[in-house]
Amino acid sequence: MQTNDRRRGWGAGAALASALLAGCYRGGTPPQLCEGDACGLTTGDSSSGTAVPTTGESATATTAEPTTGAPVDDSITFRLDTMAFIDPHLFYSGPDQSICINDVTEFVNVALTDDAMSGQFNLLVRFEDFQDVNELRLVDADCVDPVKPGGRRQCTPSPKTQAVLLTTMKLEVGACSDIDVSHFQPINAPNIHAPQPPCVRSNQVDFSLPVSDSVSALNMRDAQVTAQVDDLVDPQRLEEGLVFGFLTKAVAEDLNFSADMIGTVNLWSMIDSPACVATYPDYLPSIDEFEVNNMPVPGVWIAINFTAERVDYVVP
Repeated sequence: MQTNDRRRGWGAGAALASALLAGCYRGGTPPQLCEGDACGLTTGDSSSGTAVPTTGESATATTAEPTTGAPVDDSITFRLDTMAFIDPHLFYSGPDQSICINDVTEFVNVALTDDAMSGQFNLLVRFEDFQDVNELRLVDADCVDPVKPGGRRQCTPSPKTQAVLLTTMKLEVGACSDIDVSHFQPINAPNIHAPQPPCVRSNQVDFSLPVSDSVSALNMRDAQVTAQVDDLVDPQRLEEGLVFGFLTKAVAEDLNFSADMIGTVNLWSMIDSPACVATYPDYLPSIDEFEVNNMPVPGVWIAINFTAERVDYVVP
């Protein structure tokens, strides 16, 4: 794999996501990136260093929720409660992309966080055995508000989706992220979360990340999930969370973001906005390249900050 330093720049395009990709994505949300024969894979060994979708959840010990009597998983599960694009910034250049209208990154981030905080979008980070972490699962879920003030939300995995399983480790010392900040704009780099130990860190692999009902899922390459935990034994929050990876131009061009204010806009046209280069020279151009099957392909490195709250995982 070889990439350009983003500061050298490339040139064109941008878009956000409200539709899932076809091709070699598996069905459901979140989809799982795969290639060739691997597209028939439904289960596998996470120790291989690749992301493995799972069609069901393994059996775990459960207890009864004291108020509702529903079975609650004894594992540790978090729900993303904030999300924000940090790099690249996103721009709107009008329907014909000829006039730079505005940097809309903050507008998009408010929509993402509103979806998460309101419970319209529920992405879980689940550890079946937090004390001996070797994997995490990204799970699309349905969640309900706490029964009592100050209690936890209860979340049930969506029956039509697959969990994405990532090989993961828990760290008490050392680097919590493998990010290369030279891939990102210098003006944005200080705002990218830098989790400190104790933390959890997945391997860098290809996987698909759901990013709210408004943006759908981002199919990223060489991607990683990492976050700081507030307690090694009984954590209540994930802080300084970060997801980063490479999004190809071909993938981004198939994704669209819809909003009342601007209508439907292609994600790639929001990332690569030539009309905005003169107005925002510190943020553009943001295009890079990544080697896929020994061929360089254009795209962009993405960094998304997040935080997550502890929830009760209800076994379906």
